Amino acid sequence: MVLRERERDTMQQMIGSYIDPSTGTYISQRSRTYGVEETCLDVVGNREGVNPFYLTRYIRNHPSLNGIFSVGDPPVATKQFVDFPTGLAPEIPDPQTQFAEFTLVDFNNYAYEILANTNPSLPHVSMPQFIAEMKDIPSLTQGWGRSLLKSAAQGHLSWRWALKPMMSDIQKLANFHDAVNQRLKELQAMQDGKPLRKKCRLGKYRYATPRESVWLHSEGALLTGWRQTIYTSEVWGSCEWKLAPNSPYLLAKVSNRQLGAEVRKLLLGMTSFETLAAGWELCPWSWLIDWFSNVGTMLDATNNTLDLDYDHICLMRTRRGVTTVEIDRENSDSWPAISGWWTADFTRKERHETFPLVPFPLPKLPALDAGKLSILLSLAALRR
Repeated sequence: MVLRERERDTMQQMIGSYIDPSTGTYISQRSRTYGVEETCLDVVGNREGVNPFYLTRYIRNHPSLNGIFSVGDPPVATKQFVDFPTGLAPEIPDPQTQFAEFTLVDFNNYAYEILANTNPSLPHVSMPQFIAEMKDIPSLTQGWGRSLLKSAAQGHLSWRWALKPMMSDIQKLANFHDAVNQRLKELQAMQDGKPLRKKCRLGKYRYATPRESVWLHSEGALLTGWRQTIYTSEVWGSCEWKLAPNSPYLLAKVSNRQLGAEVRKLLLGMTSFETLAAGWELCPWSWLIDWFSNVGTMLDATNNTLDLDYDHICLMRTRRGVTTVEIDRENSDSWPAISGWWTADFTRKERHETFPLVPFPLPKLPALDAGKLSILLSLAALRR
């Protein structure tokens, strides 16, 4: 395995002028730098392994001004721009300032999430949990109509904990036949010695700075507008699954008919391990504990009903920072023509091999997104 570093730099420099056309003298000259710069670190060879990958790319540009300003009758030219760069050249927004590098805790917890989301031993729909939750629907609808606030809170919780999961399970049951055929194909391919590679999304995050009013240019002409920077991060993973060396499925101890029956039981969640997982989900406040401890993730990751081994867990991420600029046409001089646009774009891409560092996901502080906050507010409204 040989590490390789490559660079690409298309940055160019342009010089523009602010001229007094009555005398032909230069009032000011200014340069602007624009183009793309990339750095890539990857591996040559090792096609069967998991190779680290890092890419940084930033794109920089800002416009220039052209035009002649005249006054009087007959008109007399007093100002002239010739490819004169605007005063505002936005800095490249590094997304690393908002989304930090992965820590050992991140690598451990993401490894469990990847295993949980790609595990072929997981059911398509958990019938034990589905049946057990049916009895909770009447209790979740009790008390509707007591007050507008409490009715809204009760309705939100009923939708979140009962109606939405039930509709999702019904939808999954509708395509159960296709899911069985797909899982059979995957298992048969593993019987033939082919590894099963599966991908999963692990999260999308976004942070936007406040939209601020800024001067875009002030020398010779006035341009004003707004600036905002948006940072995004997308994380996903992949894993390779194989039948364990002593698996009865690999040793052909299971007929095709038995294999089909086993897959149907598996996809319906009619296994001892899924009964344990469903029992955890039905425990009071297990959803709140999972926000901090990821017990549910650990149960899904360690489900090994099909007797599988995993390998080549990959963690990938793309982080990006983009600054956008908008001109306030009403409050800006209109005589200079704007050539080009403001571009400040910084992208970081990375790939890592990871694996569970400890036998369980480590505790973490939950990110209180809109979904979690709505649940807490609904509970608080009912407690009143």
